[in-house]
Amino acid sequence: MPVPSVLYPQHKRRPPRQMSLGLLVIIDVPEKLSLQLPKRSKSLPTELQVPVERLGKAIELAAGLLDEKEDRDARRRALIVAIDYTGQCWPPTANTSPTDTSLTSPQETMQLYTHKDAMRIKALIMEHGYNEKDIRMLLDDDNLGPKYQPTRANIIAALEWLVEEAMLGDRFFFYFAGHGDQVEDLDGDESDGQDETILPVDYRKNGMIVDDEIFELIVEKLPFNSFLTAVVDSCHSGTILDLPVPLLGRLPPSVRSASPLEPLDIDDKFGLESICEIEVMPMNNAVFIRPHRNTLGDAVSFSACTDKQLAYGWNRGGWFTHCFIKAVRANPNQTYRELYERIMMHLNHCAEQENKRYRVPEGVTPVKQTAQIWSAHLIDIDSIFRL
Repeated sequence: MPVPSVLYPQHKRRPPRQMSLGLLVIIDVPEKLSLQLPKRSKSLPTELQVPVERLGKAIELAAGLLDEKEDRDARRRALIVAIDYTGQCWPPTANTSPTDTSLTSPQETMQLYTHKDAMRIKALIMEHGYNEKDIRMLLDDDNLGPKYQPTRANIIAALEWLVEEAMLGDRFFFYFAGHGDQVEDLDGDESDGQDETILPVDYRKNGMIVDDEIFELIVEKLPFNSFLTAVVDSCHSGTILDLPVPLLGRLPPSVRSASPLEPLDIDDKFGLESICEIEVMPMNNAVFIRPHRNTLGDAVSFSACTDKQLAYGWNRGGWFTHCFIKAVRANPNQTYRELYERIMMHLNHCAEQENKRYRVPEGVTPVKQTAQIWSAHLIDIDSIFRL
């Protein structure tokens, strides 16, 4: 359900980023170059195969960032956020209290059932090497203290904690289950003119969290050779991390039709609809290049649905979380492609059962939910998935 625009006051207009153009001619350079690193701990490599297009940043990291941080082994950290919104209802107007009972028309409850999903996700990642002491959970549970409530401030602080002092070799995991929405894009970085958001428990008072913010908080700060996996079970979550490369799952039609450039055909192993594009746009009689968001590290997001779709669930949790966990446990050594196919097989089954249950009449669009996998860089979808 749409949320009034007054409810996202923190989402400010930012000027578009600009970059200058130059001419660089490279002759007979291999796709990857070797980068020698000092031996710092047994878990970190002394040599990396660096893609040419990321060599400059990798050298910068090797020359400076490694020397600034203390020696330690690569670590894993995880953040799990699950919100039930108990007692809240969708506001019909911006000035209506979410629990106002004086309205003549009934309100639609926001109630979800995400807490058990959060515990299931925690158990899953612990099976894959995450330690409980390195997992932070935010739940709207009265038995937890104020620090662990999924307020806007607490979620942002936890996202900052997640990648704090991140180093080469680290792995991170972010899970969100709750409501999501779309709002007007104010800085021109969305082809369809809409930013995706997640709704903290106090969103009506303090605002939503926009995809731009999530990218800047956890993706942009990733160091070279670190990896972030995000799993987001909410409506409109397709590009919630603002990652530029769609690996698996179809692009939302609105994005495809609004984009001024057609997707380039890339070898299928790098994604069914991978995109490489630079948009050249006029501005004040000048020309600037709007590159995709960039990060030194690697990030992959698993989203419950496309930007335009809703995510569904039962009173025992979300469809997508259930399907993701079931698919991951089916095979510890499956590829991204195989994992996606399993997720979609289970999701389609959920949708079919729901449509049969309610006997969707002819002419009415049946329930459909298409999971998405997006990435910060092109990756081989036939490589092995790792948490």
